[in-house]
Amino acid sequence: MFAYCNNNPMEYVDLTGHEPISISVYLGGVAVGILCLYAINIAVELAEEIKTWAIATPRVTEYRGHSVYVLRDPDNENLVQYVGRTIDPVTRYNQHKNDPNHPERKDYTMKVLVTGLKEREARLVEQMLISAYTLQYLDNARREIATHKVWKYNSYFTSVYNIIEGATEEALINLLLE
Repeated sequence: MFAYCNNNPMEYVDLTGHEPISISVYLGGVAVGILCLYAINIAVELAEEIKTWAIATPRVTEYRGHSVYVLRDPDNENLVQYVGRTIDPVTRYNQHKNDPNHPERKDYTMKVLVTGLKEREARLVEQMLISAYTLQYLDNARREIATHKVWKYNSYFTSVYNIIEGATEEALINLLLE
């Protein structure tokens, strides 16, 4: 009578009629799926918050220590095309403008978002911005922090959190790992 679900419909579920699986495994899979969707939603929201922060942040004009900047294309709705860090924004901007390998950058505008950072703080902010904008849409050739080295930056999350308020450390780590 109960050949369906290995003769035990209280402990198994069979969505296709061909392969029964344990209800606990099925519910665990559903829970993981829901958590993944939730995490993706949080990461997308955080990325949008970071992009909003990058737009709303006033341009920094006095530099000290390490700075993080974006290059924008005024011919393409002023979209962010590149994210970088430097200790000398003026020199770095001129290098971008005169780079023979990237002639499209000659018309880009630079906006320094934050300055006065330690190198690791700057690298972390840079990677967050790269993750938020994604390499797919940027001229950047690579991620700045290898996925397996993200944990070396834990001590710098507080500083970055103060820059980009509202995000939890866990959400920032998840964004970096994407």
